[in-house]
Amino acid sequence: MTIRIANKQDLPSILKMASEMIDYHHSLDKYYKPSADYKNLEETMTADLNDKDVVFLIAEENGKTLGYIRGVVESAPEYIKPKKIGVVFDAFVEDNARESGIGKQLFEELKKWFATKKVKHLELSVDARNSAGIAFWKKLGFSDYKLRLRQELND
Repeated sequence: MTIRIANKQDLPSILKMASEMIDYHHSLDKYYKPSADYKNLEETMTADLNDKDVVFLIAEENGKTLGYIRGVVESAPEYIKPKKIGVVFDAFVEDNARESGIGKQLFEELKKWFATKKVKHLELSVDARNSAGIAFWKKLGFSDYKLRLRQELND
């Protein structure tokens, strides 16, 4: 298996996996839009592929894409000490390739990329009902530090 930085030719595979992930979140909660309602997903991903502060890493084997991870360097909010943070925007591994270590390998390579950007702190968001995702990230050393709550207001 190879992990490498994605290019424009990888966009169809990335969009397919991102759409699956988006639809998974929609199945958890209708608050999330389904992938069909994303009008600018391809534009956003294309722009990110060309942004020096964003990286997509692809895991592939025998020419088949098995997963990807997207990391972004952001300016840190005023209330924390670091000047910049690394954010894991999304990560996805195909169903038939899960539990094989691909996600961990993608993350390890992403950490190396963040190190080249002199990033020392990483953050990510996981839906509270995504128990597999939470367990995965905690196994990789992430810990709770902030809880974001939501309330729907009735008209």
